Amino acid sequence: MAVSIAPYCLSFSQQTCHSNYISKHIALSKYRRDIRRGCLRRPQILPSTLGDAVGLRVFVLSDLHTDYTENMEWVKCLPTVRYKNDILIVAGDVAETYKNFIVTMSLLKDRFEHVLYVPGNHDLWCRHEGEIYLDSHQKLKKLLDTCRGLGVQTSPMVLDGLGIIPLFSWYHESFDREEEITSIHVLPLEMACKDFKACKWSKELSNGDISLALYFDAMNEKNQSVIKEIQNTCNQIITFSHFVPRSG
Repeated sequence: MAVSIAPYCLSFSQQTCHSNYISKHIALSKYRRDIRRGCLRRPQILPSTLGDAVGLRVFVLSDLHTDYTENMEWVKCLPTVRYKNDILIVAGDVAETYKNFIVTMSLLKDRFEHVLYVPGNHDLWCRHEGEIYLDSHQKLKKLLDTCRGLGVQTSPMVLDGLGIIPLFSWYHESFDREEEITSIHVLPLEMACKDFKACKWSKELSNGDISLALYFDAMNEKNQSVIKEIQNTCNQIITFSHFVPRSG
């Protein structure tokens, strides 16, 4: 079996008036100014560098953030036929609001034969009044129930001999092994990261300690037997999560 893994085939391709690319280091305010001035062209889908590869194709997306209109339009512009036999991995941060989440995942499921998903931190924000959940734990359950209803997979599966294992995860500052930055003032994590306010957890779970990381890790335990079977039977295995809590 031939497997083509194409993590960049659905990447955004955006250009400014000065032919500079938009990178994550450019301030969001400048990005929005460029949009208002018409300096950004409609995002394009980049052609696969693999050409017309034979076999199972796997595409990877993350951080769609379709609460932004331009991002939702990009999803809507994905071809409705081209990827009908392909697999799409969605590694979290689809949308903050439940409405945009279900619209986005429905669009993706219509375009790909198989869609697999794990939640990101933005998916579990609770900042909008009138939503149908009380806290991030209830929202997580609602998102996973919605995925099951749409036919989006959140558990390990085998497709044509390829094992794919979604891994639920959360971060904690103790995972940071980088050297401390002393040359400039850096705000404490609880002040710099909106998760501490936008996510709402029960008393047992907190962004201030390792309890959230342990909680999400424990969600993988129910799949251990399936994971071991995949490890024993599949020559090719893909694992994915929203967070990468270790350096190697």
